[in-house]
Amino acid sequence: MRLIYSLGVRLYGAVIRIISPFNSKAHKWVAGRRNWEKRYREILENCEGAVWMHCASLGEFEQGRPVLEAVKVQYPDRKIVLSFYSPSGYEIRKDWKGADAVIYLPLDTPSNARKLVSMMRPSLAIWVKYEFWYHHFQALRAERVPLILVSGIFRPSQVFFKPWGAWFRKQLKQMDVLFVQTDDSRELLKQHGIPSKVAGDTRFDRVITLAENAHSVSPVKEFVNGHPCLVMGSSWGPDEKLMASYLAKDPKLKVVVVPHEVDEGHIASIELLFEGKSIRYSQLTPASPECQVLIVDQIGLLGRIYKEADITYIGGGFGVGIHNTLEAAAYGVPIVFGPNHEKFNEAIGLIQANAAWIISDQTSFNDVINLLRTNDTIRVDAGRNAVVYVESHAGATIEIISYIQSIRRL
Repeated sequence: MRLIYSLGVRLYGAVIRIISPFNSKAHKWVAGRRNWEKRYREILENCEGAVWMHCASLGEFEQGRPVLEAVKVQYPDRKIVLSFYSPSGYEIRKDWKGADAVIYLPLDTPSNARKLVSMMRPSLAIWVKYEFWYHHFQALRAERVPLILVSGIFRPSQVFFKPWGAWFRKQLKQMDVLFVQTDDSRELLKQHGIPSKVAGDTRFDRVITLAENAHSVSPVKEFVNGHPCLVMGSSWGPDEKLMASYLAKDPKLKVVVVPHEVDEGHIASIELLFEGKSIRYSQLTPASPECQVLIVDQIGLLGRIYKEADITYIGGGFGVGIHNTLEAAAYGVPIVFGPNHEKFNEAIGLIQANAAWIISDQTSFNDVINLLRTNDTIRVDAGRNAVVYVESHAGATIEIISYIQSIRRL
């Protein structure tokens, strides 16, 4: 199985290189790793003994960020190295001031893993939620570096728990501690002889801090200008079509669309949907004509834009799955999303807390938005319930930091 895995990793790298001239994400993936060994020796020159956190992408970074910031408070002299697998995380956070070095994780080969670990000789490695890279784990184990997982979540459908998944389970057993989100995850791991601790989801800690310290995005606040406002977060085409159809019947509602993809093709398609009623964030000025829809064509603003919302709609529910609901919930606003939400514990929790609604088509979308637009009591109560739900699940970071403090080599 190890040979098959290693061949698969190399084949994946080869395919990415082949398609890189035709795919922008693949191009960034390849370019970011080109001549990595030479560049990293300089980047990591003063990072020996660092605390190393690895994240698949931006969402996992935001999930692990509270732990990394708490580590920095507890160990202010300890260097911080942050790695990403995906360009969508690296490109946005490559200049993050909380880390001493931000890098791409090299392709998971034995040689790459040994070289990277030897360059920084970390005192602790923290993996966020998922991505289990066999050779990097082996290199860390060879150097006796403590390795922990934070905010993990496991399901019977994952490869680790298949009848033929014994080799993959060995990867989990290489970790010193797996901090998981739920009792179900702990019980599943326990059935396979893998010890874990339930700490909860560090995203709750992150979104609370974000909401408490967020400043308004001034152009968005001026666009809303006291009108009732619906923010569509991480929207996709099916979500935007629902909103366009509804908006024809509600001329007083301001809508801020923050699409998941901000490429020119997607932005242009949103403009067509709203038939002259929209303006792009990048084109917004005090002299802009009065529009009903603001299309945010920049990344990194959504967590603050929710501050202006009376209602939030979270995209992705008509595709692979909904995006982050907790950022919106922390601001105390009701949440609406599509049917594909079953894999997200926080979405289920928000529904049970009477803070969120599921929609399945245009009719249910119209009905829910109308309800929240016309019944202030239901809307306000739902927002209050959202905050209570978020605050009741805080505290994972404290438990994880308590464990980290027990590691002698730190």
